[in-house]
Amino acid sequence: MNRFGSDSRLGKLCGAYRHCREAERDGLFVGRGLLLTCNHVVKGPAIASLSLQWQGQSLAITTIRIPNPNIDLAVLYLAENLDHDWVMLDEEMTERERLKTFGYPEGYAQGDPATFEYEGMTGDRQLIKFKAGQVQKGFSGSPLVNERTNRVCGVIKKTRDKQLDLGGRAIPVGLVFETFPELKPKVTEIPENPFKPINGIINAPDLFFGRERELRSVFEILNSGSSVAVIGDRR
Repeated sequence: MNRFGSDSRLGKLCGAYRHCREAERDGLFVGRGLLLTCNHVVKGPAIASLSLQWQGQSLAITTIRIPNPNIDLAVLYLAENLDHDWVMLDEEMTERERLKTFGYPEGYAQGDPATFEYEGMTGDRQLIKFKAGQVQKGFSGSPLVNERTNRVCGVIKKTRDKQLDLGGRAIPVGLVFETFPELKPKVTEIPENPFKPINGIINAPDLFFGRERELRSVFEILNSGSSVAVIGDRR
């Protein structure tokens, strides 16, 4: 999993998929080989005609999963076993949150960013309403990121106006978890501090080695900020 400190970093966690020669559609990686998107943009096309365009590669899609056709969500399964990061999903939202996205609208094959402001939820709690930014055609399926938590809070569904900066609406992460329970982070037991005792041999080498991707992510997070808090036992 990953956080994103820049538009380019967020772009690496998204993908554009296309049906034959049609316009590109958007999605976001939510697990290894799993791309979350809106089901209204994958209805109809045969799986054989879909391919994911990501980091200069064209990747085959083997399965489209739509558990509830009444909810505008789908997960695409990739054939290749890619080594990639994915987004972190979080339901937390407060008033007037600053939001952002990165997608692949028409005319921007390399991707395009946008920023918004959170207004609230619809009465049935099925959609996030946001303003002060333009949701262009082709943004459906793009991640809606809470700038405060730096995590994905929704999946963009539609615009409120194709010409003006009126914002749009997105499917909240809470509904994503209801539709795909396996995507909800599981609370795991925190392992015992491997540095205790402070002398002797390392008994759990898996906690120290073979974590290059995680260390790279930590470095990028620290490198994107101006300060860092170090937390641990005092001696």
